[in-house]
This record gives sequence, structure tokens and C-alpha cells, in this order.
Amino acid sequence: MKESYMIYEFLRNSMKVKENKEEQVEKLLNDQNINEIMFNSYDNIYCEIDNKIVRQSNIFEDKEQYHRFVSSLLSENNIIVNESFPIVDFSIGKDLRANIIKDTISQNDLVLSIRRRKMDITNIDDLSKNNFATIDVLNYLVKEMKNKKNIFISGETSTGKTTLLNALLKELSEEERIIIIEDTKEIQLPSNYNAINLVSREKIYDSKEVSISDLIKTSLRMRPDRIILGEIRREEVLQYIHALNTGHSGSICTGHSKSGKDMINRLTMLLLEQNIPMPAIKLQLGRSIDYIVHLTRNNNIRRLESIDSVNFKNDEIILETILMYDEYKDEYNYKNYTN
Repeated sequence: MKESYMIYEFLRNSMKVKENKEEQVEKLLNDQNINEIMFNSYDNIYCEIDNKIVRQSNIFEDKEQYHRFVSSLLSENNIIVNESFPIVDFSIGKDLRANIIKDTISQNDLVLSIRRRKMDITNIDDLSKNNFATIDVLNYLVKEMKNKKNIFISGETSTGKTTLLNALLKELSEEERIIIIEDTKEIQLPSNYNAINLVSREKIYDSKEVSISDLIKTSLRMRPDRIILGEIRREEVLQYIHALNTGHSGSICTGHSKSGKDMINRLTMLLLEQNIPMPAIKLQLGRSIDYIVHLTRNNNIRRLESIDSVNFKNDEIILETILMYDEYKDEYNYKNYTN
């Protein structure tokens, strides 16, 4: 693909690797079965191939060769890594996303992670065929999304949060005004959709920082039917919850957590850091979120594990389980569920 070829060209032109090295790196970057390449150092490299971590050998001959590769990658994308900006995230074309950590932070060598995005937009039928969830469960989510319910998709790393989000968004009408907010572009919609992707930017030299919070504020002036937040991390939680409580229903967000309850607890902690009183936090969260959809990954199998409805009763946030996956019976147990 174009993006993989671009990286290969960096290696060939700037590093002057030997012919057998060129072939090895080209094969590595163009293998569509490789989801992620993890450079822990020049001689400690792993790939995730078909959901399995496999060590790679003899990619770079020395640290200098590896650093020239990273420098070329940074230069081509106008990215700076130094003591002021020791951690950076950026996209490489449409196919790849990268994260670099300076050696003064890792205490060893430059750490580079390159993740491949799947360019085909997965739909709910594909998810069902891959046993991510049954088609009736996925259709239930689609129905509630179309009914303008606010949904949080939670899960640990690589559980399929963005994959599910992309599949759900594809079920929306092309005429809806959708504002997508991320720190690295991952959410995709077909080009004929009325969708805008906004990506945050760190402050570098004279350039102004554009935070996720800034983008949420801006999105409110763009006549959104839905606000889609790629991932909630820190202070942007206040702006996002405020947006949900001021008429922007039908929005979807993802977040890292170990369960639906843990997602609520994490949002609570983030709001406490913003000096919001606990009674107000419970009220805002209980009335702004309709569902938490939790995903898991066990033995490299990604699955929708549970759906909880979120309610505010007797001054408390109440989670009620709609359905829960039973791994022993390999089926969903349904509670308070209407298809």
C-alpha cells in the first residue's frame, strides 16, 4: 500500500540498508496480516501477526541505522521529538498510526509503535460472522443509536472499540451532520457522508495547541446531529458531558476500562479532578449516558461482553444489565431486553 511503500522508501533512501534488509523490511511493512509493529529498540522488535506477538530478528544492523529511520519518519511528517515533546502520536497517511517515545523516557532506546488501520469499514454483518456479537445484539445497538441514545463503548486496549464504532456509524443516515473528534484519526465514514473529522494538535514552537476540549466547544457551533468522541481521557470529559446534557443526544464515545461499572468510576474520577461536586457528577453522568457497551479480548478473541443501561434514581447512578455474554454456554443472557 502507498503508506507502507512510503516507509520502505525512507528506509531505502535514508538508511542505505543492504539488499536482504530491504526485502525483509518491505515484507514486514506490506504484510496485511501484521496489525502492529513494536520497535522497543533497534534489536528488540516484535510484530502482532494474526493476533499473536512474534519477535523479529535482524531488522536493523545497529542503533544508528534505526535512529536514521525514525528521523526520516519524523521529518517526512513534520514531527518533532525532543525533551519538550518526548512523546508524540501521529498518522502516516490513511493506513498507519505511530507513537514515538524518546529514549530519555524509556531509559533505553527510542520506542516506536506502528499500528495498521483496517481500511475496509467493517459492518455489523461482518462483526456477527466473526462472532464479535450476535446479529440481534448488534441490531439492538443500531436501533438504540438511531433512537438518539448516548452510548459509551468501553474496553481494554485492542478489544475492538473503534471497530464497533465504525460499524455502528455506517448504519446512520448519510444526511446526518456528524462531527468526529480524535487525537489521532481512526474513525472512518464513507466520503458521501455529512461528516467532519477534527483532530487535536499539541503545541509545537509557535503553533497553538488545539485540545480535545477546544474541538468539542467548536463542534457545538457546527450544527452537529451527533458528536463522536474517539476516546475520552482527561479534562475533555467535562465539555463532553456538558454537550450531552445540552441537547446533543445520539452521541457515541469510547474509553478504556475493565467493565461498565469501571467506566462510570473512571468518568467520576475525571470529573472530580475538575472540582465538580459528587452530587452534580452523579446527576450529570446518570442523565447523560444511556448505555455502556463493554468489550473484551480473551485468547485473542474480541467480543461484545455486556450492555448496561445507565439511570439516575434516588440520587445515585444505577447500572442495569441488559445482556451479558456467558462464555461457558457461548450465549448471551438477556435481562430487561427488548428487540
